[in-house]
Amino acid sequence: MVKHLYMLLRGAWVLLLAGCSYRVGDFAFVGKRGMNGEELRHMHLKVDDAAIRYTYPMPDTAENEDRMISFTDMVDNQALQNAIDGAVQAQGADCIGIQNATIDYEWVAIPLIGDDYCFRVSGNPVRQQK
Repeated sequence: MVKHLYMLLRGAWVLLLAGCSYRVGDFAFVGKRGMNGEELRHMHLKVDDAAIRYTYPMPDTAENEDRMISFTDMVDNQALQNAIDGAVQAQGADCIGIQNATIDYEWVAIPLIGDDYCFRVSGNPVRQQK
């Protein structure tokens, strides 16, 4: 009896959670806002061996929530650049971008509690050597 009740509760919990995750893209290099390709040619750069994984929570706005409900225009350019900027800034002042970047978009809804949507940026930080 307890086993059946456990299975029933577990199944109900899974049904209560809704969400999606999809790959926005894989990029050879993504840079912080305002980077000029010409500048990169004259910089001494070093790529970290250890990959990072950075989570950028999307602001809880009506516009973002509407994107989730309608499943249209889920990723706009500003939000994506904000996620990239956040990942770069989190690596320190000398970081200018992420090499071998993978960006995923994730959304999870929990009824009565709320929903959560974020970008996950992973890759190797690229640092400017002085």
